[in-house]
Amino acid sequence: MQNTHTQDKHRKVGKSEQSAEVLGTLEGFTVKENWDRFFTIRGSDNAFEWYEDWSELQAPLLSHLPKPDSQIQPLRILVPGCGTSFLSEHLYDVGFKAITNIDLSEIAISDMLCRNACQRPGMKWQVMDITTMQIEDESFDVVVDKGGLDALMEPEFDGQSISSRG
Repeated sequence: MQNTHTQDKHRKVGKSEQSAEVLGTLEGFTVKENWDRFFTIRGSDNAFEWYEDWSELQAPLLSHLPKPDSQIQPLRILVPGCGTSFLSEHLYDVGFKAITNIDLSEIAISDMLCRNACQRPGMKWQVMDITTMQIEDESFDVVVDKGGLDALMEPEFDGQSISSRG
């Protein structure tokens, strides 16, 4: 079995220019259609990692979570803005089985379902806007956000935010 981390690094390079173009506008991160185009360009077998890979995140992240086998009930984890990151898969594989992933992009969720439905049956995938989540209070014990909040921030252009520019 090839190292998925190594495969991911090689695939990032090939499509990075196209991906950057899609999200390179000021409004790129807040428009659903741009995310769908972004994930279509990247392809269904091509995970995308914001910031750091699992090898860098594993120790600091797991140090803040209880050990999976120390819980009477499984730790319920929400991953908002999951995209096609391997993060949820790695969390599942180290023992966290009750993971719900949400993303605005139907393309990303479809790709993730195809990649994980059989191997990781405890994970859930939902198309949902993280600014208008339809989730009951106290449904989750932990929220693991790797980059979703950054996508919500409205960039400024000449001192005006996008929403105020008409």
